[in-house]
Amino acid sequence: MTNSDAMSKHAVWKTTVAISDWHYAKFIVASNDMLTVAIEELSVRMQLAKVLETGFGIVGSSAHIDILQWDEEAHTGILRISHDQFTTLVNAVSMATFKVDGKLCTFRIIDNSAHLLSLASNSRDYMF
Repeated sequence: MTNSDAMSKHAVWKTTVAISDWHYAKFIVASNDMLTVAIEELSVRMQLAKVLETGFGIVGSSAHIDILQWDEEAHTGILRISHDQFTTLVNAVSMATFKVDGKLCTFRIIDNSAHLLSLASNSRDYMF
């Protein structure tokens, strides 16, 4: 076996590299009861950190999350999180509940994408 034959039999490792380091998610604070109170962005941010800490400990709560947009009346927002930590966030918020104004609430992820622009509108809602 020559040296060139040995070189050709080496394993080739392929990796996928994300174009962007961030993942975006549109979410809502949902409740079975009607929420009539406005929720501030800071309380949502703190609740997300608490949910992550409950699910994944101190390491989980260290996830870098930015709330890019928050509507206090509709209780909807858009957040930005790194690709690596997105599945951690989804797992944590899918089972978590918390109280707002004495009413049981949860986070629901409406839509998510690697590109912020794709969250601007939903093509399935278009009327032709």
